[in-house]
Amino acid sequence: MTSIASKNFTKLVFAIIVHVLFLLSIFHIYFQSPVLQNLPEPGLDAEDEVAVADRVVVFVADGLRAESFLKHGANRSLFLQDIILSKGIFGISHTRVPTESRPGHVALFAGIYEDPSAVFKGWKKNPVNFDTVFNRSYMSFAWGSPDILSIFSNEEKEHNIHAHHYTEDIVSFSGNSNTSALDTWVFDRVKEYYLLPENQITLFNKNKIIVFLHLLGLDTAGHVYKPYSSLFSENLVIVDKGIQQTVNLIEKITKNDQKTAYIFTSDHGMTDKGSHGSGHPSETETPFVAWGAGIKYWKNIGKKQHQNKTVMISQTSVPRFDMNQADVTPLISALLSLAVPKNNCGILPRQYLNASMVLLFMLRLHVFYYSSTFFIHLRTTLQDKPGKMPSSCISSIIFGNKNSAKNSSSGRLQIQKKNLNQLLKISGKRL
Repeated sequence: MTSIASKNFTKLVFAIIVHVLFLLSIFHIYFQSPVLQNLPEPGLDAEDEVAVADRVVVFVADGLRAESFLKHGANRSLFLQDIILSKGIFGISHTRVPTESRPGHVALFAGIYEDPSAVFKGWKKNPVNFDTVFNRSYMSFAWGSPDILSIFSNEEKEHNIHAHHYTEDIVSFSGNSNTSALDTWVFDRVKEYYLLPENQITLFNKNKIIVFLHLLGLDTAGHVYKPYSSLFSENLVIVDKGIQQTVNLIEKITKNDQKTAYIFTSDHGMTDKGSHGSGHPSETETPFVAWGAGIKYWKNIGKKQHQNKTVMISQTSVPRFDMNQADVTPLISALLSLAVPKNNCGILPRQYLNASMVLLFMLRLHVFYYSSTFFIHLRTTLQDKPGKMPSSCISSIIFGNKNSAKNSSSGRLQIQKKNLNQLLKISGKRL
């Protein structure tokens, strides 16, 4: 009996160990971080003259879904409405689950989606460091909520981002406070900051500048009053006026030099119940408005590029140019001629860019080349194929002499495109 009991106990222990190993293997396989570490630096940025903008200003209205903006806000957001109708471009930015603020902002500025290994951090923070457009900029300035700004500005990251945030105690979901106060705080602090002459110098005289305004009021209003409420709509009107105030201020400081690009979007949407996190269209579809330096006006874009998708804004049928949320990262990089952040998975939405064929082509090459995942895949493929060109030659072939490329004839440009497409074909990608 003793030997039988001993054998059964041994089998039980073995079975437990096997099941534990199987359980741990699930985490090892499915909850590993997709962010590759120790990747080679993207290298130097493209030449300054390739950039179509000196600065990019990004307004992120936290929790604003596309439906609320179009049905309840576009007709009351007079400034953004006028921008769309007279000089900008509108589209829907498609987010991914979980539709939360942290992964949404990471996708916007790093070009990567939620890290599955964040489960080990309680979904509160990214478990590994990641690259962002802020790191690549000459200098970045940010105002907003402390939990969002801390994602991009801490002691472990680059020190070229200057973050200004309010204290957490002014964020209230009780319904007893004015949710728009979170947004007016941001707009007022931006105005105070740039009214100082010493701060205006950097904005006007330097390039590769990013200004980021995180607007939490709409998310709070959506949770408390719901996205279809009049109070939510009133908060959106305040955001619209604040954006107008900020744009007018920046244009005055920069003397309308036509070198500022503006982006208005959201990190995620919200359901009618005031919740978010899952994959319902009301949570994954967010508005995207862009205008300014390097951005096309929708009337100057061919019909084929928006696939006959339109929206009605102030009784005007406006084409809808959809994109993925991570595509904002290479868009910012292309506008400022920055090296694309490592691990970026966004694709440059060329339909948004107002640039000549040669310049647009060079910007796309820049994004392709400096996208680490693409470059590593291409380099590995070339090395695995006998007789193929060594990866050390890729940069010179893709870029060649950039000055001569910009002044080259259309025939020379076609040859450059053909050479690149051959490289892309090897790696399974097409331009």
